[in-house]
Amino acid sequence: MIKLKLKLKKENPALIKKGNKVIGKIPVEVENIRPDLIKDMSFSELEQLEIRAGKEVYKLKKFFEIEGKPAEEIEIEGLKIIISRTGEHKIDKVKIISDKAINIDEK
Repeated sequence: MIKLKLKLKKENPALIKKGNKVIGKIPVEVENIRPDLIKDMSFSELEQLEIRAGKEVYKLKKFFEIEGKPAEEIEIEGLKIIISRTGEHKIDKVKIISDKAINIDEK
């Protein structure tokens, strides 16, 4: 099966720096990285996909190293993931690689 892999770049617009030191990170919203939305996109359309960091909108390629091509299976690595509204979209083919994932819908 074809798979899309997204790995967060070490240097990305979400980092808040003072000099060379990272002192914080702006939350990144990736809710539109879903198989049902991207599986029929071209690679260049995928690179241009808009994601939000704070109040700013950026292209996907500014944040992630992109391997593979748009597919029904997606692997995202490197973000602190906050999962919410899990019943809203089918996300069972999105694999999140993070030791910092929380589900705010869990009670």
